[in-house]
Amino acid sequence: MAQNPLTLLLWAWIAMAGCMALLWLVERVQRNASLADVGWCVGLVAVVAGYAWFATGDVERKLLLVVMASGYGLRLGWYILSNRVIGKTEDQRYQRLRRDWRLSEPLRMFGYFQLQAAAVALFSLPFLAVMQNPRPPFGLWELAGVIVWLIGISGESLADLQLARFRSKPWNHDRVCRDGLWFFSRHPNYFFEWVHWWAYVVMAIGSPGWLVTWIGPLVMGIALTRITGIPWAEEQALRTRGDDYRRYQETTNACAIQILIEPALGRFIDVGHFPSGRIPVRPADRRHVHDHVFVDIAIRQSQVDRRFRSGRNRMLHAGPPPCL
Repeated sequence: MAQNPLTLLLWAWIAMAGCMALLWLVERVQRNASLADVGWCVGLVAVVAGYAWFATGDVERKLLLVVMASGYGLRLGWYILSNRVIGKTEDQRYQRLRRDWRLSEPLRMFGYFQLQAAAVALFSLPFLAVMQNPRPPFGLWELAGVIVWLIGISGESLADLQLARFRSKPWNHDRVCRDGLWFFSRHPNYFFEWVHWWAYVVMAIGSPGWLVTWIGPLVMGIALTRITGIPWAEEQALRTRGDDYRRYQETTNACAIQILIEPALGRFIDVGHFPSGRIPVRPADRRHVHDHVFVDIAIRQSQVDRRFRSGRNRMLHAGPPPCL
């Protein structure tokens, strides 16, 4: 029953290419390209389940990974299906692609669906690498990885729930969500999505396939911050919410990871090197007005910047610490 990992990967890609081709035919009728995102989520679960059946490895570990893949993929797939497909008009980002592609839209959309098929095969590699860990299952690192998985899934679920509740109210149609996690980050769902992929890196520590698991957080991080995630979402939000979203950009970090690292690193490097170009302002440093729009306090921000730069300069003049 056991198969070579490369053979399994090849079959996974071929199977997903066929499934995505069928899903593309459905999209031709429904005219909603978010079906590709749903197919990606469900397809990942199916591929991991196939690995559990055909790949070598401990049964307990493989069952654990199937549960983890199902908890991640089915939750995200249902969220997309219920919020962007069933009874919904197509996401405006896909509508814009259709207009830009014009006569070549059917062929390019087919290519997009096939790209999702290849992405399923690529992101299934961390699961396959963990399955083939020769060590006994449920070691300390695997339990730590499960904790990271729980943090990622819980955070992403909470962010999605808060956004869905905000958008369900008609009077919030053209307003920016600043509820819950969205108060601290413009994209908390993407941040916890990225955290989730680190779970498999932690689980595989010390195993031969550890480096393979880095595909998850590295590729997903690049995709979210440079390709399809944040860039698309920011462009669409600016187009539909205008000045309200510009104020949101000025007062809130793009990714929650910056809240964790910028205050610590601000003493040593220029904050302008970060994508946000600023130190995050604490909630107490923002004035809340009646229409729920936060006004950026430029004077306070400049004071924070000067304090960090001053601390950095003092450390540079003092020379390196004795340990160096």
